[in-house]
Amino acid sequence: MDDPDGAADRLVSEFRKMVSRRRYLEVLEKARSDEVPWSLVPSIETLARQILPGYQVLITTTPDMNYMIGWGGNSVTIYLPRLHRANGFLHVLIGHELFHPIVTDFFVAEKPKYRPKLRDLCQQHLAKMGVPADLFFQQRLDALLDHATQQWEKAITELMCDMGATALFGPAAIWTLSGFAATQEMNSPPTPQSQYYPPWRMRIRVVLDFLERKLGAGDLLDQLSIQLEQVGLAEHSTALKSSVSEEQMTFGSNDLASEPLRELSVQVYDLVEECISDAGDFVVAKASQFPKRWSETLQEIPLLLGRLMMNVPPSELIEGQKQESKAASMTGIVMACWLERLRLEKSSQLELDTFHRLCRLMLKAIEDAELKRNFSDWAATK
Repeated sequence: MDDPDGAADRLVSEFRKMVSRRRYLEVLEKARSDEVPWSLVPSIETLARQILPGYQVLITTTPDMNYMIGWGGNSVTIYLPRLHRANGFLHVLIGHELFHPIVTDFFVAEKPKYRPKLRDLCQQHLAKMGVPADLFFQQRLDALLDHATQQWEKAITELMCDMGATALFGPAAIWTLSGFAATQEMNSPPTPQSQYYPPWRMRIRVVLDFLERKLGAGDLLDQLSIQLEQVGLAEHSTALKSSVSEEQMTFGSNDLASEPLRELSVQVYDLVEECISDAGDFVVAKASQFPKRWSETLQEIPLLLGRLMMNVPPSELIEGQKQESKAASMTGIVMACWLERLRLEKSSQLELDTFHRLCRLMLKAIEDAELKRNFSDWAATK
C-alpha cells in the first residue's frame, strides 16, 4: 500500500526510540536508594571521580550475579548485583570495574606491538596443522588471528582490572577475588563459550605477584603484623600471615601448561605474561591518583579493629584523649573488616549471623565516615 507521508517509517522510528529509552529508564529505576546499597554510593562516587576524572557516575543494580560497568562519552554506569546488595565484602570488586575504562589507554599503546606477534603465532599454528596455502588460507588466518587477539586482549583486560582493585584495596581485593573464584571453575580455558576470560587460578597468581613485586606488600604487611601484636591483636596478626601464605600456596604455580589450555592458547598466554610487568606499572601509576589506597591507610587498622570487636562501626579514628576524631578511610575500613572476618574464620566463630553483622558494620562505617569527612570539609571552609 502507498504511504506517501512515510507514516510507517515514522512509526518504526518512534518504536525504536521507545525501546532504546526503556533501557535507560530501567537503569534509572534500579538506581533508586531502595535498590542500591545506598551507604556505599557517596564513597564509590568519590573513588570514581579520583580514578576517572571528568566522568559522571551513575550507580544502579542488575539481576545478574556479576559486577559490571558501562561507559561512553563522559558517563559511567556501575552495575551492582542485586543479590549481593548487603554483602559489603564483595563490593570490593567495584575497584575491578572502575579500571575497565582506564585500560583502554594501555591497549592503544600496546596492541600495535603485539598484533604482529599474534599473527606470527597463528601462521605457525596453521602451518603445523598442515593447512594448505590456498585461496582460503588468508580467511582461515584472519579468523584464527581474531580468536587469538580476543584471548590476549581479554586476558590483559581482566588481569589489569584485578591489579587495579589490588592497588586500591590491597590484600582485601585478593581475598575477595579468591572467594569469588571459589564458586567458579579454577582452570577454565579461555574459549568463546567462556567469553575468553582467563583461568581464575592464573588471575589470583598474577595479583599475588603484583601485590608483592609492584606494591611491596611483604614489608608493609610485616609492619602491620607487628603493630597488631603490639596492641594485643595477636589473633588478627596470625590470621593475616596465615591467609597470605595460604593464598600463595594455593595459587602460586607458574605452570600454565598444567591448566587445560590448547597449544595456541598457551603461546598466546606467553605473550600475556610478556606484557604483565608493563601493565602492572601502568596500573600503579593510575591508582596513585587515589590518595587513600590501602598502603596509605594501614596505620588506621589497629584502631578500627578495636571498635569492630565491640560491634561498633569502625568509622572514625579516636586517639588517646583527643576531643576530635578523624574519619576512617574506606580502604582502612575494608581491611579491618576483612581481618576481623579472617580471625573469626580461623577460630571457627564465623556463623551466618556474625557474617551479616560484619557486613552491616562495614557498610555503616563507610557511610558514617563519608558523612563525617564531608562535614569536616564543609566546616573547614567556614
